[in-house]
Amino acid sequence: MPSAETYKLFAVSSPGLEPFTAQELRELGMKLCHPSAGMEHCTMLKEWGEEGGGVEFLGSLAEVYRANLRLRTASRVLVRTHSNRDLRNLYAQFGAVLRAKCPGWQFTMLCGSQRLLYSTGLKFDKGITVDNGGLKGKLVRGRIQR
Repeated sequence: MPSAETYKLFAVSSPGLEPFTAQELRELGMKLCHPSAGMEHCTMLKEWGEEGGGVEFLGSLAEVYRANLRLRTASRVLVRTHSNRDLRNLYAQFGAVLRAKCPGWQFTMLCGSQRLLYSTGLKFDKGITVDNGGLKGKLVRGRIQR
């Protein structure tokens, strides 16, 4: 399985709920980031991390899953990437987690890039092209194999 890479993450919350989301993230032990700082400036300071509509923090792919499951004041957790290489690495880690934890399961995945789909290392059918709010994407299905 790929190493636990650290990502800059963003917990999306309704405006006004950011302080509560930041508190929940601190209780989960996440490192909050100053909105204008790079990864090296992340800290546990109380006022940091809050932005309009959410809270920025650092974490691994496992922490993305944990935050998505445990946060009550955030609707979702986004991974902020800076390059296609970052995205390919993220998709490779996602595929590795699925192969390790969910062998034999069926999956359906929607993605805007066929190259990213292949980065997962998962086997899937040819799929169909769909229009997702004006964005073209591929909807594929498959079975997870180790």
